[in-house]
Amino acid sequence: ALQPLSSTFAVPKDVLSDLVAEKREAIKGIEDITKAIVFLLGVSSLPSAPGKATTADRESSGIKKDAKIEVKIKGEWQAGVVLEVDDWGADSDDDDDTDGRTVKVKWGEEGKELVVPFANVREVLEGDAADKRRQEDEEAAKLNE
Repeated sequence: ALQPLSSTFAVPKDVLSDLVAEKREAIKGIEDITKAIVFLLGVSSLPSAPGKATTADRESSGIKKDAKIEVKIKGEWQAGVVLEVDDWGADSDDDDDTDGRTVKVKWGEEGKELVVPFANVREVLEGDAADKRRQEDEEAAKLNE
């Protein structure tokens, strides 16, 4: 119903961090001046809702048995190890929020085991890639404040 009254545009990643800095003060200023509401949707550097996994996605993923990973537990990324990847296919998962895959992981100092959607698991990165991901996680946290 609001689509005819709305506009969509892309915001470069380097500008995004300025917009969400200081508890969204820049966005609040834009909203006050324009008397509009600003929504940030589809930020490509942030984790997105799981979609349908393709065969290429499944084959290229580094999330395999015994891989060291990070798993999202209660909104926080924790170190873990993959015990099993269950792939029942994207065509059969319309009733849930997975992409046709779940991952059984062992995590935490106590070695707890848990089955999570594939979207809640990511490869461990090192060096510059890890620093970049940490920055993106911080930006995502600012958006959720």
